[in-house]
Amino acid sequence: MTTDLAELVGFSSADTAHLQALKPLMVSGQEEVINAFYNRILSFPAFKEMIEKTCERDNISVGQLVSHINGVQFKHWERFFDGTPDQAFKDFAHKIGIAHERCLLSSDLYVASSAVILEKFITRALDHHLGDAGQTETVKASLSAMIHMFFLDLSHAITAYDNAAVRSAFRQVSEPILNAFEEDVARDLDSMAEAAGELNGTIKNISALNKDNMQRCHVA
Repeated sequence: MTTDLAELVGFSSADTAHLQALKPLMVSGQEEVINAFYNRILSFPAFKEMIEKTCERDNISVGQLVSHINGVQFKHWERFFDGTPDQAFKDFAHKIGIAHERCLLSSDLYVASSAVILEKFITRALDHHLGDAGQTETVKASLSAMIHMFFLDLSHAITAYDNAAVRSAFRQVSEPILNAFEEDVARDLDSMAEAAGELNGTIKNISALNKDNMQRCHVA
């Protein structure tokens, strides 16, 4: 049975309205959010190593990788604050999850580092609303909407991440086995061909010998 994740997190049409109201503020602050994200994660050796390995594997610079990630992430955040958890949103979230798996990021670091982004979104929303003390309920609703959409997004992405990780692990395990099997089969086929050739030669010799014997019998 498939579970409706939007329903599970409590997402509603009211959340859509609140997210869309926040969109201009959040989109205009994307650079600030992403810079805070990189400042935090790059202080941890695991992330630096992951980024360096990804760049080496794909033969690109760190700047190129960051630029590509930012472009994809900014597009996704625009969808996020459209507040429409449709199939297109889900598909894009899956792409985000697969991209993170390709960057060699483990699921625990993926989830933990995402807290930086949520923290910055919440801070911007609070700064926006708390200028007016009468906006308390709006603040609560905006934060709830963001949390609902954020964890819906994360749920989709982590599903794709886990599936991609399983496929990668399967390839790592199966490819050497399949290669070894193919080599064994090739060797066996060569041996069988050689044996068949020898058997064919033996049969021909026996046939020739029998033919000679028959001819001698007729002469006698």
